[in-house]
This record gives sequence, C-alpha cells and structure tokens, in this order.
Amino acid sequence: MSVLEVENIRKAYGKAPVLKGISFSLEKGEVLSVIGSSGSGKTTLLRCLNFLETPEAGCIRVNGETLLDAADPATMGQKAIREKRLHFGLVFQQFNLFPQYTVQENVTLAKKLLARERLKKSGSFEGPKGSIADLRRLPQDLLVYARQGNPDKPLMSAAEQARQDARFNSLFFGPWEAVRSSVSASEAFAIFGGQKKRSKARGWAENLLPWTQENWDKLTANAARDAYPSRFDKAITVRPTVLREAPTHKPRFGNPAEAGEGYPFDMFMYSTLPVGMPLLVVHTSADGAWVFVETGLVSGWVPTEDTAVTDAPFRSRYENGTYAVIVRDDVPLVDELGRYVTTGSLGTMLPLSGGSGSSLRLLVPVRDPQGRAVAVPVRVSSSDAVRKPIPLTARAAAEIGNRMMGQPYGWGGYLFNRDCSLAMRDLFVPFGVWLPRNSSAQAKAWQFISFVKASPSGKESIIKDEGVPFATLLWLRGHITLYIGEYKGEPVMFHNVWGVRTDDGNGEGRHIIGRAVVTSLQPGAELPNVRRENLILSRLQGMSVLRYD
Repeated sequence: MSVLEVENIRKAYGKAPVLKGISFSLEKGEVLSVIGSSGSGKTTLLRCLNFLETPEAGCIRVNGETLLDAADPATMGQKAIREKRLHFGLVFQQFNLFPQYTVQENVTLAKKLLARERLKKSGSFEGPKGSIADLRRLPQDLLVYARQGNPDKPLMSAAEQARQDARFNSLFFGPWEAVRSSVSASEAFAIFGGQKKRSKARGWAENLLPWTQENWDKLTANAARDAYPSRFDKAITVRPTVLREAPTHKPRFGNPAEAGEGYPFDMFMYSTLPVGMPLLVVHTSADGAWVFVETGLVSGWVPTEDTAVTDAPFRSRYENGTYAVIVRDDVPLVDELGRYVTTGSLGTMLPLSGGSGSSLRLLVPVRDPQGRAVAVPVRVSSSDAVRKPIPLTARAAAEIGNRMMGQPYGWGGYLFNRDCSLAMRDLFVPFGVWLPRNSSAQAKAWQFISFVKASPSGKESIIKDEGVPFATLLWLRGHITLYIGEYKGEPVMFHNVWGVRTDDGNGEGRHIIGRAVVTSLQPGAELPNVRRENLILSRLQGMSVLRYD
C-alpha cells in the first residue's frame, strides 16, 4: 500500500487552470521531486496536499485513508481539513518558521502534532470534561464520605484548635509586626538573575512565542532592582488580587508544545490574595504600577491600586481579635447603604464588628484618594460567612469542600481559580488551621509519614491504617490532596487536579481533568496510554496527618 496517493488533482484560479489532473503515488522511504519553471504549479500542488488550497477535483489518500475527495462534501469541512493538515509537514519558501524550534523541530512538527491529535481522540488529551472512570463510579459529594464515620466528632480538641487559631492569626498579621524586610534582593529578583547569576529561562509569552529580549529588558528595567528596597510601609489588599514573580500581568508559559506546559501554567503566578490580606510593602516598580510585598505566605509583586497603606489607628481597629471567614466564592460585599465594595471568596478572613442571627457585620478595607486604608462595615449573610474558628469535623470540612467541587483548576490561582495547594489552604482557613502556600511546604506542616520505602500496596495500607479522613494530606512532588476515607474498601481523595500523565510511545501527554474532584489513588488507571509508574499512587511520597486528640 502506498503511503501517499494523489489522483486527478485539479485546481484553477478563476478561469486559469494550474493543475490539470495531477496523479502520483509515493511509497514509504521513497523521495519524489517535482520540477518545473516558476509559475508551473509546484507550490499550488504542495498547498493542495497540505489543504492550504482546496482542489476542485481529485482525491488524496494517506495509508489507504481518504483524506480528501472533492466529490464528497464530508471531507471538505473546515474541522476535517484542520485535522488532516496534521498528516503533512511543509517548510515555506518565505521562511515562516517557528523561532522557538530548531530546523529539525520545524520539519518534524507535523508528526508531533499528529501524534497529539491521536492521543486526543484516544482520550489522553480529552479536554476539560475529564471523563475518567473514577468520576463516574465515585460519588462527587464529600458528605457521602464524611457520613461513613462519625461526621460530627471533632478532629482536634478545643484547646488545640484555639492554639492553632492563635498561630494562624499571628502568621496572618505577621507583616505588620515586621521591623525590616526579610526578602533579599537576590531573592526578590531571582527571575532576572544577578551580576554573577544567569536569569531564569524567559519562557513563552501570550502569543505562544518566546519572550523577546526587548520586552524582557523592559520588564527588568521596570523592576528597578538597583533601588531595592525603596519602601517600608505596612499595607493591606483592598480587593482580590494577584501576587506575581514579576511586575506584569503578561504571562510566562513553558514550552506550549510540551505536556503540562503552556496554558494555564503561567509561571509568573505565585498566588492570589483575598481582600484584607496584611502586607509589608518594600519596593515600587519604576512606573509605580506595582509594589513588591511580603505576606504571611509568600512574597511577590501586586498591582499598586489593589493595596492601601495603613496607619496605626487602622491596624488597631482592624486587628481586633475576632474574625470571620467567607465560606463561599463570589460573595458580594456591600456596605450599609447597599453599595458594592468588593468580592469575598472562600477563605477570605475579615474582622468582625458585630452582627448576630442571619448576618454578620464585617470590616472591609478600601483605598481612599491618597492611597490610605479606610475600614468600611459590610453585612454578610451567616450562610456566606462564619465566625473563626469553627470546630473541625468531617461534616464541616465536607460541606466547605463541596463548595469547591467541580471548580476549574488554576495554576498559582490563575484567573482566580485554585490549584491543588490553594484549595487545601482555603479549605482549612475557617477552622483556624494555617497551611503554607505550596504543596511541599504543606506536606511538612503536620505530622509527616514518609512513603519512600513503601510499595504501592504498602502505601494504601499506611493510608488506611494511619490516615485520618478529612485531616490528612497526601503528597507527591508538585501535587497535594486530601484523604477523605474509603469507598467500598478503597482509599479516596479530594483534590483540584490538572490531569493524568499519559504516554503512548509518541511522547508524554495529559488526560485533562482540570477541576476539583473526588478520585481514587489511581485516577485514569483504565486509560490505555497510562503507565502504572505515572499514576498518583506510584508517585506518592508521603502523607501529613493533623493528629490531635
């Protein structure tokens, strides 16, 4: 069977015929040269083969499959043509090359894209619906798992929870107690490198082309490293905002051609910050649009307009010792005259200033015309906010976790969605339990049990024997989950996850889940292109147990 068969291809431009019934076949390993004078139709033939032009007549077959039959409209649709282009590579004479790739990579790109398309059809790159068996067979309701034990039994004593809550408040307001910056210039500007240190790889921009040197130089200059630290102000966020590695909203993606890179993995994203987060402002960008801040969690760049400088009377009123936490996303915070102030999300902590029954009165910071913080009272329904801390029980954790169920994955809080560690952190804020920002630090926050020497079956046994449902974090490099108990004797977990690693021999891919779900320890095990060693269970390195009587 011929690799390529071309039969009676005809193409005209207006009334001028260019291809007048071209036919040929090509065997595997065979090289065919097409020779002719300028204007004889060589480029037109190639463009017809690559579906950049549409022949008026003829057939094109690859490995016996009809890719185009001009007499069959079903092969002529735009979607079908886009897919069929992947069978052909073409190097343009106008040098339309991808600058991020080598010559070889440009020439072989079609093969890679075709392999990816095949993975997509087989389920490896299926997109956001994430149709793995776990999502069909496991209830996506955390209360189902909470009710299997004693759902209302406290998972820590009242005394211990009070100690944890006091620690939470101390770390939360820590930036206001600082007497100096704790972040060195080399740490603050690591992305740009130093005099003796190379900068990190610039990565790819929003157009999926590498950051240009010109734009990178502008970004570096705007960071104003030579003036660091230029400020020392105690401030606060006045709306939900982003915390970034560099003073820009522009993204820095990894190679979009690689699995697990590109969208939505903006490597400039460190985190999102809720309204009311205490800050220590230590630096301002050259254009004044960004400030470098320290928080109780992480440090980075925040838009200036999303912050306000605090004075001692404001901090005294704000840090009043009684607090509430928003327990639902997208809660509008409205002042006592009915005017919208900002939005609260699950995990937002704000001072209490009164209220009872069906509503709570909270204080929300706003920025005045001089950039100073002013506390504004707002009313929030008691169904949307709770007094912190509430008793940590399986039922309470399940109810809060259910409000995240199905939400989209967002690396670093990208587009104000949650990644795995941000989901875990926000889940435990209402209970006054502090968790660091990233997964590796969260794994060490409680009593850590290593899986280094355990087999996959051994890991399951340890989790079932020593794990506490709704109070145990399962950790592997780059990902963290919440153990929620067993379902029909099988350990299960709640997590916000991007996808499952796949590999069918044509390179690594992803079967995308892209949201907060309940799965087994081996989500995607049934997929034909998944290797056992790539499943979560095989890669688990340990678990962290919030173990208190």
